[in-house]
Amino acid sequence: MHIQLSNGTLVTCNDAFLTIEKKQEHPSSQSALTLISLSSITGMIVDTDYVFLCVEGFPRPYDFKHANVVAIKQNPSCIVGNAYEIMELYNQIKARL
Repeated sequence: MHIQLSNGTLVTCNDAFLTIEKKQEHPSSQSALTLISLSSITGMIVDTDYVFLCVEGFPRPYDFKHANVVAIKQNPSCIVGNAYEIMELYNQIKARL
């Protein structure tokens, strides 16, 4: 699986790992790269414009009702995109788990 989101984020997935490469807002900054073992994903939380991967060993908000959405979206295991991209991504990841 190889999905390029409209915001520049690149998500790739094989049978063992999911890689999230987030483009930084400033052109002089490097991309943020997150490598996640598929076996460490314990769940996914989907909203209209993001999918949050619950991953063993990664930080996560304990109460999404009261959590700051901006802070959630900056989490390394959160992938932000439009509604269509998020649903496609969710279905692709779910099929590999």
